Amino acid sequence: MAGGVTELSTDFNACAHCRKNFRQALSTPPGRRYCGVMKQLPESYLAYLEGKDEDFTATVLPILRQSAADQLHGVKVVQLPHGVQAHLDDAIPFGQVREDSD
Repeated sequence: MAGGVTELSTDFNACAHCRKNFRQALSTPPGRRYCGVMKQLPESYLAYLEGKDEDFTATVLPILRQSAADQLHGVKVVQLPHGVQAHLDDAIPFGQVREDSD
C-alpha cells in the first residue's frame, strides 16, 4: 500500500470471481487481490463501499473508479425513491463521498 491507496478489482461485470467474493476481496491484504484487472481506489472509497449491497456497489463503483482515475473531484451519491445515482462533483474534494437524497 502506497500513499493510502489500495488495489481492488473493479471490473465488476466482467469478473465473476471478484463479483462473488467482493467483500472478501476488500478484506484481503494489498497485493493479494483476486482479479488481474486492478485499479487503485483511495481507502476512503473502499471504506464507503464496506457493508453496501452488490447492486449499490455495482452502481457507485464505476464513478468511484472515474474519480480515482482523474483525481480531481469527489463523488456525490444521490438516494432516489427507487434506486441510487452517483456522479462526479467538482464541489467535493477528491477522495470524499457525500450522500444526498432526492
